[in-house]
Amino acid sequence: MRDTFEGKYSDGHSAVDHDVLVRFLPTGLELTLTDEDRSLNWPYRQLTHSGPLLETKNTQLGSKEAPGARLFVPDPEFASQLVSRAPHLSKRARNRKLVYPLLAIGAFVFILIIGMWVSGFSTARSIALMMPDSARGQLGDLIVSQIIADRKICSETQGQQAFDKMTRRLTLALNTTKEYKIVVAKLGIVNAFAAPGERIIVSDGLIRFVDSPEELAGIIAHEMGHGLALHPEIGIIRAIGFSAALQIVLGSSSGGLGDIGVLLLQLQNTRRAETEADDHALAIMREAKIDPGKMADFFNRVRVRSNEPEAGENGDTNIVDSARSLFSTHPGSKNRAKKFASARSSGAVPILNQAEWQSLRGICS
Repeated sequence: MRDTFEGKYSDGHSAVDHDVLVRFLPTGLELTLTDEDRSLNWPYRQLTHSGPLLETKNTQLGSKEAPGARLFVPDPEFASQLVSRAPHLSKRARNRKLVYPLLAIGAFVFILIIGMWVSGFSTARSIALMMPDSARGQLGDLIVSQIIADRKICSETQGQQAFDKMTRRLTLALNTTKEYKIVVAKLGIVNAFAAPGERIIVSDGLIRFVDSPEELAGIIAHEMGHGLALHPEIGIIRAIGFSAALQIVLGSSSGGLGDIGVLLLQLQNTRRAETEADDHALAIMREAKIDPGKMADFFNRVRVRSNEPEAGENGDTNIVDSARSLFSTHPGSKNRAKKFASARSSGAVPILNQAEWQSLRGICS
C-alpha cells in the first residue's frame, strides 16, 4: 500500500500551483513542495472537503489551519486511504452532520407541540384574551338575543328576586368587578349556556329539573367557570375563523356574523374545558359557602334517571333525555359526582329558604 502520492498545492494567495508529494504520517499529511524544498503538515482532524469524500474520485482538500490553501490529488487511491484516517470527511459523517440538526429541529418542534398541548396554549385563546370587554359584551348580547329570539324571558317578581339573590352571592364569590348578566328564558329544554362577555342563559326546563337551589347554583357556577376560562369566546373564534375574530378584536361591528347564537348552541366544549369549568365551580361554591355536595346528588340523579325517560311539563318532550343530552359531552356523571362529593361541606349556608326556592321555581309563571 502506497503512502506517498503526487499532487498540486496552492497557498490561496498567489496564482502559482506547486507540485507536491503527499505522504501519510500517523497524525496528518506531509506536503513536500518539490520546487521549494520545504514541507507543510496538515493534521487529519483539521482537513476539510467541499463534500463527502468519495473513494473513487479525485480529491481536493483544505485545512482549517491554512485558510484559502488547497491540495489536489488526482489519484482515487489517495481518497480510499484518507477516509480511514480522516473519517469526519466520509459520506456517513457528512450525512450525520445533515441529519442530526434536522432530527434536533424535529425533536424541538415535537416537544414544543406537546408542551403547547399540555399547557393548553392555543391561538384562539390568545385572540380571545385580546378581545376588548366592550366587543365581548356586544358579542354576548347578540348571541343571547338570537338564542332567546321571541321566547319569553322569565322575570316573575318574587322569583326574580330569589334568582338575583342567588346570582349575587355567586358573583360576590368571584371577587371581580365584571358584571354578570344572567337571565332565565322559557326555552323548552334542559340546559344553561355561557356566552361571551359574562352572559349566561338558564332555561326554564333546567329550573324544573333540579331538586335544590344548591344544584341550580352549582350549574350556574359551572357556566361562570366557562366564562372565566373564556371557553365561549374560544369556541366561537375557532368556528368563525381568525379573520372574523380579528375584526372583533379590532373593535369592528359584530353584526354580519350571521346566526351566531345557533352556532353557540351547536358548539361542544371539550372534556378538558368541562373539567376546568367544574374546578371553577367548586372554587366558587366554596367561596360562597354553598355545599358542593349537592352537585354530587344532582349528578347521581342524572346518572340513575338517564335510562328512565319521563314526560316533560308544558309540552316539553322527554325532559330527562334532554338533561342526558346536556351532559353527553361532559366527563362521566359518576366521576363528577365523586369529585363534588369529596368537597361536601358541613359549614355551608343555605342559599335560599324554602319560600324563596319555590318562588324561583315559579319564575316563569
